[in-house]
Amino acid sequence: ISNHPEIENYEGTMENLVAFAKKNSAQIVASHEVFYLKLEDKKALNVVVSIQNNDEVERNENFEVGDFSFRSSEEMEKIFL
Repeated sequence: ISNHPEIENYEGTMENLVAFAKKNSAQIVASHEVFYLKLEDKKALNVVVSIQNNDEVERNENFEVGDFSFRSSEEMEKIFL
């Protein structure tokens, strides 16, 4: 499972995954998608993806929602424990 409450319907999806795991006695793992090291690198990723897709930066806001920066083990424990 991961944590992105700022993304619409994300929490409900994670709750469904947890319920599925409990029902099927499956273990779950907390993870975090990482697309850049620091939050301030978010704009640079948008520029790179825009170039890759031959699109305008202003129109490519795929990563504008949410924080996909690297998180320390302490941050992950705070979120999931």
